[in-house]
Amino acid sequence: MAEFKDLSDADLMKLIAAQQQQSPAVVVTDVAKSAGVGLGEAGIGMAGLPGDVQMLAGKGVEALAGKSETPKKLQELVTEGAAKPIAAKPEAGLSRLPTSTDIKKKVEEWTGPFYEPQTQAGKVARVAGQLAPAAALPGGLAQRAVNVVAPALGAEAGEAFIGGPYGKMAGALAGGVVGARGITPAPATAERMALVRALEGERVPLTAGQRTGNKPLQWFEAAAADTPFAAGRAARLNEAQGRAFSGAVMRRIGASGDEIATPDAVDRAVRSLNRTFEDLSNRNTLTADTQLGSDLVNTARTYVDSVIPSQRSQGRQNIEGIMRDVVDQIQTNNGQMTGQLYQATRSRLGNMADGVRESDPQLSRAISGIRDSLDDAMGRSISPADQAAWAEARTQWRNWKALEKAMSGAGSSVAEGFVSPSQLRTAVAGQGRGQYTRGQGDMAELARAGEALLRPLPQSGTAPRQAAGNLFASMAGGLLGHQAGMGVEGTLAGMAAPAAAGRVALSRPMQAYLGNQLLPMTRGEMSRRLLVQELLASPDARR
Repeated sequence: MAEFKDLSDADLMKLIAAQQQQSPAVVVTDVAKSAGVGLGEAGIGMAGLPGDVQMLAGKGVEALAGKSETPKKLQELVTEGAAKPIAAKPEAGLSRLPTSTDIKKKVEEWTGPFYEPQTQAGKVARVAGQLAPAAALPGGLAQRAVNVVAPALGAEAGEAFIGGPYGKMAGALAGGVVGARGITPAPATAERMALVRALEGERVPLTAGQRTGNKPLQWFEAAAADTPFAAGRAARLNEAQGRAFSGAVMRRIGASGDEIATPDAVDRAVRSLNRTFEDLSNRNTLTADTQLGSDLVNTARTYVDSVIPSQRSQGRQNIEGIMRDVVDQIQTNNGQMTGQLYQATRSRLGNMADGVRESDPQLSRAISGIRDSLDDAMGRSISPADQAAWAEARTQWRNWKALEKAMSGAGSSVAEGFVSPSQLRTAVAGQGRGQYTRGQGDMAELARAGEALLRPLPQSGTAPRQAAGNLFASMAGGLLGHQAGMGVEGTLAGMAAPAAAGRVALSRPMQAYLGNQLLPMTRGEMSRRLLVQELLASPDARR
């Protein structure tokens, strides 16, 4: 670069002018003026839109009417646009409407020539002003801003890299298409984000693919997790997810949530819950009411209706005998049942239900129904001071029964104490499908969110094959680096490339970008996604 002393006076003045042009004050002024001009041109464009349409229609007719000159006339139609007056005469009875060019010339007769941007930022601001009507499109404030800014930036990039009006138009179109998806590449549905918030409220970490539900992104993360030297990050994330989800379930049975559902941790929580029941029962007395009688009768009727005729006689005798014992105990105590007697009776009923659960599940459910009727009666008899504690203990006991069923399933992770989201969903739904479907119950939302977001993708041998493929890719990369004559460094770089890509994909910055929801899915995008999913689900039926 030449020294200042070697520059001529003219070159020195040009350099000073260029530096002044890029000063912050000049740029701010240029942006403000250019944006104002762009807004004015947007208004002129809207006012002259009918005339522009009429003019383009006339040019199209003229171009199609020509024979050997048709390509030339079509080129004039595209390149000249609204800048050229109508060549064809308007039809009879149809007056010529003013075009945007006509209006701009009239305005410039009064204001003088429009200001021309002096900086790159000014050029972008002018195009943004011209695209300001796009802010009226549906969407939130951020979405509307992107509708204006993204095409403006794209237009200037297209003009810079491609050149000319075609490059500018192509850049604006590309910016509009990429726009919001460049900021939020994988928007999630509102329904999925509700489930995401449920798990994040329990401090369960999620990957970008799990947050968004984007299947290509989920497969990409799964492949990265199987890549040699990058799987450690995925393994740590999976363990953190399992611990947080299991801890959330443990909190719902009264535990601290700092431990997973190991036998020792579950035993401590259940023992503590039993002590709570004992303390509350010892301070209160069950008082029989008409509701208790109705509940017992309904339990017996439900059992008889659920079994085959050959079992009804014996089953009815069993149920009626158990209920008679309970009623006799209450009548003996003048319509009441002490807390100690209540605890002993419900414990006996629980053992009876467990004893016939496998051999006679209908009878087991009926016995459990009698126990639940007593629990409800005690709940109505509890003193006002203990009502809240009793209700919480009942909820935690119900959650414990769901956890008990979920943790009795197969699987090595379950044996270690990690709660399976799928097995938990099955257990919670088994307690009452209607309640689960309506989202009622302390565990329903957690089970639904875990099943929807944490369930692993179907493997069918894909993951092991992917792992082997990634290992081969690492070896192939090293071989290519070696064959290219890049030495030891090239060989190591080739081998490390897949692992580096996997680590980047699972890194916090990349996960934050891929999973962000700054610009959520619009209704139009949601409709298109549902349509694509439907077509992919049953392509033969849509042909």
